[in-house]
Amino acid sequence: MPFHCLEGRLPARTDPIRIGRGSAGYPPVPVRSGQWPGGPNVGTFGRGARHHNDMAVIFVYILRSACDGSEYVGMSKHPYIRLSEHNNGRARSTRYKRPWKLVHREECANKVAARTREKYLKSAAGRRFRKSLRAISSALRRAQDFAIYCHWIFLSLFFSRAISSAG
Repeated sequence: MPFHCLEGRLPARTDPIRIGRGSAGYPPVPVRSGQWPGGPNVGTFGRGARHHNDMAVIFVYILRSACDGSEYVGMSKHPYIRLSEHNNGRARSTRYKRPWKLVHREECANKVAARTREKYLKSAAGRRFRKSLRAISSALRRAQDFAIYCHWIFLSLFFSRAISSAG
């Protein structure tokens, strides 16, 4: 059979079948090398997936665009890696408003709690909460600027006196 006729089909595997570790309370599952119990397409993707990582820590994050100030709410196990993906243009929804800055993140116990929190942050009440976060961050920024300004004045007065008394 010519090679082009085999496109889309995989040849029969000739490696020996080994026995994989079964789930809790279930017998071991026969597994071919290179696969995991249940095979690559059984219960691992989609709505009927077995969520073995539901207990993993998930972060809900808020990004702000430096381009126009718009915000994006998302969730990820690794928010800083996800931020770099947003800034590198790997996410279609945020590609055209780069660069993004991480302005807030929250840790959730599992995916369900993270999804619930993400939906809340996208709702009207969540938008009001995000607006209050913006107000708090701008007040903190103004306080930091004022503290830096006062520190600069203090140093300039101190060094002007020190220089005048030394000369």
